[in-house]
Amino acid sequence: QAGWCVGPPALIKPIQLLLPFVQFCATTPMQQALSHILQLADDPFEDQPSYYAWLVDMYRKKREILAEGLERSGIVPMQGQGGFFLMADTSALTVPDKYLAESTPAAPVMTRDWALCRWLAKEGGVIAIPASPFYSPGNKHLGENYVRFAFCKSDETLREAAAKIEELVKRTGS
Repeated sequence: QAGWCVGPPALIKPIQLLLPFVQFCATTPMQQALSHILQLADDPFEDQPSYYAWLVDMYRKKREILAEGLERSGIVPMQGQGGFFLMADTSALTVPDKYLAESTPAAPVMTRDWALCRWLAKEGGVIAIPASPFYSPGNKHLGENYVRFAFCKSDETLREAAAKIEELVKRTGS
C-alpha cells in the first residue's frame, strides 16, 4: 500500500490514528480474499505443481542469474536458504582510496563495505547493501568484505546490474 493524504488537520488527524491499524490488521474482506487465494495457490500453476513451487523456481532462477553475474566480476556469492538477497564476499575487489577516505552521516567512520557500495552506486550505477550495519558495533569488522544484493528484480535488471559491475571492475582494474 502506498499513498498520501493532504487536508486540514481536523481530517488528517483521524486518518493518522487509523493508519497503523489498517497497515497491520487486515480487514475482514481482505482476510476472506486471502484465505481463498491461499487455497488457489496449492493448485497447479504454469508448468509447476503449485503457485508456491513456481515462485520458488522463479526466484531460484533469478538468484542464479545474479550469482553467475557476480562471479564473473570476482565477487563470491553465498548460497542463502531463503529471502530475496544474496550476501556476497567482495574481498577480491579493490575499493578506490577516495571512497575509503570519505565520511558520511550514515558511515562517519567509513568501512570497506560502505565504501564499496558507494563506489558501485556512483561509478557503476548498481546499488548494494553494506553488511556491517547488521553487526553489533564490536563486530562490524566481520562484515566489511560483504555486501547484499537483492534479486527480487526482473531478469533483465539482474543481467544489466551484473554487466555494469563486470564493466566497472574491468574498467578500474579492481
